[in-house]
Amino acid sequence: MIQERIRKVYSEAFKRKVVKEIESGKYNVHQAGHVYGVTGGDTIINWLKKYGTNKIVSKVVRIEMANETDRIKELEKEVKALKLALADEHLARVAFESLVEIAKSDLGIDLKKKFGTERSAVARKSSRRKK
Repeated sequence: MIQERIRKVYSEAFKRKVVKEIESGKYNVHQAGHVYGVTGGDTIINWLKKYGTNKIVSKVVRIEMANETDRIKELEKEVKALKLALADEHLARVAFESLVEIAKSDLGIDLKKKFGTERSAVARKSSRRKK
């Protein structure tokens, strides 16, 4: 036999009533769920987040040792320094590639392919004049 699944849909007024009773102190979250038949652990907590005024939902507070805070700050400084160094290297690479393109277009030298293997035409002409 196939068992039908029941999906509960709560009205806005019902949700607000439950939240109001929790915030007034009449019930805690667990008690309200039991009294009103609301199943699901996060259902009422989500209602409190959405409709609540006192925000009685617990907040997360991080507690750490002083050296942990210092270490995090050191790592953040290191990341910032590395990002700056990477940006500088990127600019240097772009400048170098531009220089290579200018040398190719103005002087006819292809530095990427013929670097150090053959003298340029300009260098050969100047060496002939000196002789």
